[in-house]
Amino acid sequence: FFFLSALIVYTRYGITKNRTLCLWCLLLFLFGLLSKVMVMTLPLILLLLDLRNRRPWTKGMFIEKIPFFTLSIIFGIVGLFGKQQMLGVTSTGDKILMAFKSTSFYFHKLLIPSHLSVVYPFPREITFLSVDFLIPVVLVSFIIICTLLLFNRNREVFFGMLFFFITVTPTFLNFAKAGELFVASDRYVYVPAIGLFYLVSLGVWKAMSSLRKKELHLPRHILVTGTGLGLAVLALFAHLHTHAWQDDEKFFAQSLEFYPDSYVAHNNLGNALLMKGDFDGAIREYRAAVELHPNSGRAIGNLALAYGKNGELNKAFSLIYQTLQINPRHAELHFRLGERHNSLLW
Repeated sequence: FFFLSALIVYTRYGITKNRTLCLWCLLLFLFGLLSKVMVMTLPLILLLLDLRNRRPWTKGMFIEKIPFFTLSIIFGIVGLFGKQQMLGVTSTGDKILMAFKSTSFYFHKLLIPSHLSVVYPFPREITFLSVDFLIPVVLVSFIIICTLLLFNRNREVFFGMLFFFITVTPTFLNFAKAGELFVASDRYVYVPAIGLFYLVSLGVWKAMSSLRKKELHLPRHILVTGTGLGLAVLALFAHLHTHAWQDDEKFFAQSLEFYPDSYVAHNNLGNALLMKGDFDGAIREYRAAVELHPNSGRAIGNLALAYGKNGELNKAFSLIYQTLQINPRHAELHFRLGERHNSLLW
C-alpha cells in the first residue's frame, strides 16, 4: 500500500514539480519500510520512472533521491542483521544460482499459475551443471540482456521488465528456512508482478488504440472478448484457489499434493491436525516430517507431543531421550521435557 502510494505521489510530483509531494513520497516510503523492508528498492524504481519519462539527468534529480537511498541503506542493514543465521546456511554461489532459479520460477508461475502452494521446496543439490539451474541461468540472462538492449527502442518494455527484476532482488536471501530450501514464495512476487502486468495491460491498450486507428486488421469484438475471457479464466482459478485457504489442514494438504517431500508442509499439517484433536493424523504427519528431516528438533518434539496427547507417554519420552542421546543440544526437546515436568503439557 505504502509502496504504491509513494509511486503515485512521485508520479504526481513529476507532473506538478511540487516539492511538498516529494516529502510526502519520502514519508510514505518510511511507512513502507516500517511495514516490510522488501520495499527498500523504491529509490531505484523512482529513478526507473525518471528514465521511463525521459526526465533530464540533472544534479537535482539525484540530490532529491539521497534521503530515499539513506533510508533504504539503513533499513537494509537492519534487515541483514536479522537474517544472519539464514544467510550463513548457503554459499554465495548457491545464492546466485537460486536467484536465477527463483526468477525463472516466478516467470513460469505468472504465465501459468498452476500448482500454486504455500511452499515450493527444492530437495536436490544446487549445482550449475544441473538442468534445474543451467536452463534458468541461460534463460534469465537472455531476458536481462534483451531488456537492457531495449532501453532506447522501447522505454515501456524496459521499465516493466526492470521493475520486475529490481523489486524481486531482495527476496533472493530468503530461500533457506527451517532446515529446508525453497525455490520461491508467492508473497515475494506480489510487487514484482506489477511490472509484468503493466506490460500486458499496455499491450492490450496499444492493441485497442491500433484498432481505433485502423492500424490493426482485427475485429474489435474479438480482442475485447479474448481479453475478457482471459481475465474470467484467471478469476475462476483464483476463486478455486481460495478454497485451499479455508483452514490450515486444507492449506498444507494441498501443498503436499504437489510437493509430498516437504518436511515443513508435513510438520505444519501435523500442527493443524493436532489442534483439531486428530492425534493419529498428527502422529502420521509428524512421522513423515521426521523421516524427511531426522535432525529436526521441532518435528521430533511435535511428534513426542502428539504421542503424549494420544496417551502414549512411553513412546513420547523414549523418542525424546533417544534423540537427546544422539544430540544433547536439541533446545526444542529440552523445552518439551521442561513442559512435561512442569505439568503444563500432558
